[in-house]
Amino acid sequence: MRRSISLAGSVAKDAKLPGTARAKLDAAVEKTTNAGPMDPASVAAISEAYAALNGERAFTFPPDVKSVDGAKALFRRLSERSVRALEAGRAGEAARDLLGCVLAVITPMEAGP
Repeated sequence: MRRSISLAGSVAKDAKLPGTARAKLDAAVEKTTNAGPMDPASVAAISEAYAALNGERAFTFPPDVKSVDGAKALFRRLSERSVRALEAGRAGEAARDLLGCVLAVITPMEAGP
């Protein structure tokens, strides 16, 4: 997970990012490097960076993700989408989706209604 976050920072290094996204992404990379991705401060920083890259919308599991298998499928979709975004020159989107992959792993799935 540290590598994914570091990679997100690297791919977006020269990208034009919205608002405070650069500072939040840099903070996520720094906190994760120093404390690990499961540290509460790191989780908060990763979440803030994702939101900054996602139109200020927080990470949430899509409604169709209700199991570990669903989360694995989401991880695959996000990782594949990040590669396509990077190949198309959309580094900010690639970074967002890489952070989404990490959040898909570290965010607890809530029980449905």
